[in-house]
Amino acid sequence: MDYTLNDKMVAILEIIDKSPGPMGSWALSERLKEKGIYTSSATVGRLLNSLECAGYLEKVTNTGRSITDAGRKKLSSFYFSDHMNNQKQVLESVVMKQDLANFISVLQARRAIERETARLAAKNITDIELNRLQSILDNVAHHSENLEYIAQGDVEFHTGIAYASRNEILASLYSMLFPYGQQTSTFANIRKKFDYSTTHQDILNALKAHDSVRAENVMVQHIESMIEGLNTYWDHFSTEQKDSELGDTPTLINTLSTPHID
Repeated sequence: MDYTLNDKMVAILEIIDKSPGPMGSWALSERLKEKGIYTSSATVGRLLNSLECAGYLEKVTNTGRSITDAGRKKLSSFYFSDHMNNQKQVLESVVMKQDLANFISVLQARRAIERETARLAAKNITDIELNRLQSILDNVAHHSENLEYIAQGDVEFHTGIAYASRNEILASLYSMLFPYGQQTSTFANIRKKFDYSTTHQDILNALKAHDSVRAENVMVQHIESMIEGLNTYWDHFSTEQKDSELGDTPTLINTLSTPHID
């Protein structure tokens, strides 16, 4: 069974991992105090039992407990997850900044990711997914005056391609960048000004043909057009954003959903 570690469990595994030999609950309590973690020997004993039951520690007769290979792997996994969560928070703080340079940076990052998701999707996409993407574009075409609906369609279309790539890492990276509310609404404004419906259909046509090169090229052209549009219309959009009361206007991220592709 895989256990979720709390802070005390992590500290215990770290201490035992660095110890030259097995440790008992009393010695661990003292070491925890040195780290600013105050807990009783009884509590430490219960935590040790839990970690032992999980397979992260093993009991050494009359001397205490030592860490197992599974315990070391669990620590490494915790460090990685903690690092990724911290980086995600940093990324979120960056992408939510409302300035031109940041918007451009997000699009440049998307270009690097989505050229590959489009290329891979052309190879791996199913007929069901293709029909789903076509339905998204058809629905957006019937709501071409609704910016929120355009934004919703953008998210579903590009996310559908990302998942169709069958590359979970690229899909996750993409999902972290794209659907932030103010950025999505800004991009929807640009799309309305420039009418990217034809470009979206061109991307889908390349996917239907399973043409990886064309899918990649059209996706790159699409995002570069968005960069051009952002540069052209930034003053207009930034003025609109300053005039709006952000506290009274819900961000689109709360209304957007990730498509389920069977």
